[in-house]
Amino acid sequence: MDLLQSIRQAEIQLEVAESIFNHAEDPELIDIAIIDMLSAEKKLNRLRKLAKKEGVKSGNYITSFR
Repeated sequence: MDLLQSIRQAEIQLEVAESIFNHAEDPELIDIAIIDMLSAEKKLNRLRKLAKKEGVKSGNYITSFR
């Protein structure tokens, strides 16, 4: 899997965790969603830093968004 695909996969993981958090009623599920969101955010930050360092571009911009 290339770097851009890894970034997109991490973005999807974050979106899923956010959706679970926003719709969960069970306190344990909310806790799990929070942990998943933090994990996905850290992964995204790491991947974006790596992409910026390597000069990886997606479209007309370097992948240093958000």
